[in-house]
Amino acid sequence: SGVASLLARRGLTISPFAIVSPKTVNGADVRVTAFGAHPVVRPLAGGALLFAGANPIAFSPVANVSFTPLAETGPESWGESEPGELPWVRDVAREPGGPLVPAAAIECGAAQADDLAFKPARAVVVADPAFALNGPLVSRANANRDFAVNAVAWLAGIDAAGASSAASDVLVTGMDRDAFVRFAAETILAFPL
Repeated sequence: SGVASLLARRGLTISPFAIVSPKTVNGADVRVTAFGAHPVVRPLAGGALLFAGANPIAFSPVANVSFTPLAETGPESWGESEPGELPWVRDVAREPGGPLVPAAAIECGAAQADDLAFKPARAVVVADPAFALNGPLVSRANANRDFAVNAVAWLAGIDAAGASSAASDVLVTGMDRDAFVRFAAETILAFPL
């Protein structure tokens, strides 16, 4: 997608291998239930993300860059070099074994942010081009939609708003009853007046 050099300067590389695993829903995707300790995925505990055609993300330490794996496959997964050839059989000599990271978050300059009164640069990297397509986002079998909403919220500097238990047609606003009544009154009465 043209961002490989930008990611490389931050210590990230996206491997050319396709992540495959026996933990799957339809045979062509990877079901991930292990999440890192991060605000983007904390509300998703007990849920599952689906990745179809994801690549492993690797991190090499770089000064002033913190790396957090957001999702991690199990030890039974591996990076397949020829995903178009079935059945998949791992070549232990050439193909990396699990656990593998298909999604990660980085912060650049977090250590200096407090001293210099600026916000650190943030990025969420998902190495799956189909992650945010309509099919995975509307499915109630996974938490892809909530992950995407939480990632945008974290990038914007606000708390994650989604929870994997929310129905796919419900928008989680984070307002309590009093705040919602006040918002409704202002919207219905104050703005028209």
